[in-house]
Amino acid sequence: MNQFGFMMVVPKWDDLLNPKKFGVGIIKTYQLHMKPIIKSTVGIMTIALVFGVFSIFLQQNTTFSFETFSPETVFAWGSTCADCDATPDPEPEPDPEPPTPVCNLSLNVTEVDNIGDAYRLEWKGTPASASFFINGSAVPDSGYANFKFNGPNYDRFRIVGNNGGKTCEAEVRVIKRVVEVPVCDVFTATPQTLPYGGGMVTLQWATTNATNADIDGQAVAGSGTWDVSVTDDRLFTLSLSNSVGSDVCSVFVDVQDPPPPPAPPVCESFTATPNVFGPEGGVSTLAWQTKNADTVTIDNGVGTVLANGSLSVDVTSDIVYTLTAENSAGSDTCVAPIVVEPPVSTPISCAENVNFSASTYSLPKGGGTVDFTWSTVGLDSVSFIGLTSTSLSGSESKNLTADETVTLIGTKGSESISCPVSIDVKTGGGHRHSSTPSCTLELSDTTIKKGEEVTLTWDTSRAKEVVITDNYGNTLLDTDNAKQLDGSMTLTPTKDTEYTLNAKRGIKSKTCAVDVEVEQDTVTVLETRSAEPRVAGISLTQVPYTGFDATPALSTLFYVLLTLWGLFVAYVLVIRRKRVGGVSLAGSHDHVPYTDVSADADSPKSTSPAEAYVTSATPQTASAQAPANLPTAQPDAKTVGYEAYVEKKTILK
Repeated sequence: MNQFGFMMVVPKWDDLLNPKKFGVGIIKTYQLHMKPIIKSTVGIMTIALVFGVFSIFLQQNTTFSFETFSPETVFAWGSTCADCDATPDPEPEPDPEPPTPVCNLSLNVTEVDNIGDAYRLEWKGTPASASFFINGSAVPDSGYANFKFNGPNYDRFRIVGNNGGKTCEAEVRVIKRVVEVPVCDVFTATPQTLPYGGGMVTLQWATTNATNADIDGQAVAGSGTWDVSVTDDRLFTLSLSNSVGSDVCSVFVDVQDPPPPPAPPVCESFTATPNVFGPEGGVSTLAWQTKNADTVTIDNGVGTVLANGSLSVDVTSDIVYTLTAENSAGSDTCVAPIVVEPPVSTPISCAENVNFSASTYSLPKGGGTVDFTWSTVGLDSVSFIGLTSTSLSGSESKNLTADETVTLIGTKGSESISCPVSIDVKTGGGHRHSSTPSCTLELSDTTIKKGEEVTLTWDTSRAKEVVITDNYGNTLLDTDNAKQLDGSMTLTPTKDTEYTLNAKRGIKSKTCAVDVEVEQDTVTVLETRSAEPRVAGISLTQVPYTGFDATPALSTLFYVLLTLWGLFVAYVLVIRRKRVGGVSLAGSHDHVPYTDVSADADSPKSTSPAEAYVTSATPQTASAQAPANLPTAQPDAKTVGYEAYVEKKTILK
């Protein structure tokens, strides 16, 4: 028995010398010793290979189990005999051949439609001792795996199993099925014609080879029906597609045209009589005429009325009535406005609506009692600052020890006015050292035209606060800023306005007021007369406006100066220079003394200055004659409106 557990029989030396016995001995030695050794070596190598493949399979996260087949063979050469001629034991029976492994492969599908479609591969191998490989990858004896079709034509799987040198093979493939283009077999609409206004339509369709189907973008099954509402002409389109192509079919649903519309309505007339009222309003009569109207309505609470008619409405303010005539073809409207004139409102003012006075406006040192009296016209309410009364007219006494301003506040509607009365109380030993503020309020112009500007200037002393208002309740300035206690502002009044400044110092105040008159735009109507007689001249008041605009006093002064200037010019030209425009005036020369040569001084004959001049200039013996070019009095041409005549004179020769 050797170290491997095998029994070795050593032949005798004589047997070794005998060739026949030696050969038989070698063969028996091989059969008994070498053949088991070779088989054991092959088994060991097979086990090593299986363990190597098993370790690789474990690295790929795939597990499977198998059993290792390692047969043990005991070799016996025969028993030892006493003599060399002993016959050895008979040769043992060889080990049985391992069973041939069986390979099974199966697929859940054998055909697919598209690349990427999923399918499952299942396998089973027997016996368990066999090792199996699918497409070169070791796998368990049995199992399954999911795959996606790679194409383009087929996927092939091959399983190989071995057991003791025996191999089994199995093969399966997945074949790509031929896909045809989709076909729209049927697509109909029932009914295909609808009356005006539309209705319900049933769509029906059937297709072949369609993977995707939709009707106007709405996904549908490959075959089916669909009820849809149709209100206007519509073309339905069925679109089909699959991996190899597409198809489109359509059906048209016709909706009949509407009947011709009726004639549109017409509002022929809509009036309000009368349509203008005074501030109190009144009753107006609405009258209307329409055509082709199914319904007629009037707004502002009147409602539905007949197609033609009239009614009376009570009007208290401006209003516009709107009549609407309607039918299925449309509508028509017309309006009837009614105007209610607003009441004439005159702005309130202290001058026009209030008479507020005091029994005295100055008290001696120590003060005294002052009686305040007031009356109002057109005011809604009266209140005072400094008095307690609220009556529209009345009187109230108040004891004053220091300067004080009592203000009457009158209101009418939303308007209010302030009418102050100031009382001064003297202080200190007959000399007045009053802390009562003073004020000066002036306008750059007291009469302006509408749209012109005027500058309001004020100056105060001993004042701590200045408030400037107008007689319409507007506050133009209300400040306690010392920089604005004196100043000016530019205003553009549109109507006669009274501006009031109230300068305050504690409880003491002083009020100043100034008025501006605004000339309103007027319309001058000129009348052209063609009848005679025409006047010879026009008065100065009809001369166009020259741009000189001043107060009546300045205007009077201007015309006085103008008259004096005219008299001065006349004096210089006529009296001093005795000529006008370089022409000497008749009788303006210095006369030469002459002797009356007439026989009788009392004779009715008279001598003109010109003749006297000629007589004095010639000797007494000469026969004096008047110059031929001496002017004589002649009738002047007629002047428009009257005739101007110059007295005729006869010059004695």
